[in-house]
Amino acid sequence: MNIDAPEVFKKLRQLDGLTNQDIFKSINVKYKAKISDSQGFSQAIFISTQDHKYVLKTLKDQEFHNVFDKFLIFYVNYLEKNPDSLLCRIYGIYKIKPTSSSDYLLFIFLRNAKGPFNKVNIYSL
Repeated sequence: MNIDAPEVFKKLRQLDGLTNQDIFKSINVKYKAKISDSQGFSQAIFISTQDHKYVLKTLKDQEFHNVFDKFLIFYVNYLEKNPDSLLCRIYGIYKIKPTSSSDYLLFIFLRNAKGPFNKVNIYSL
């Protein structure tokens, strides 16, 4: 597993008062994660933590490059100046290479915008 821009994402987690221990507590391997397919254009796979606080979303190469090349620096600067923003929080981007494959999978680690709410309307933009 490779973590891209670890210091940038550590800073973003710190802005929200999040520690690694908080995240590890949510990613508890004793519980089954909720896995769902995207209903939107990206056809991404979403994996929700058992407590519904965080989501792992698969990324395509182009999405990955858009985040790093065009978006990340502006995103970080904005959140530093606007810590109460309602923008979805990105806490990490990971490249995971399965042992049986030469290719890697890209995942983005997000705070779950839906949270543990029962009724939410979802729109794909």
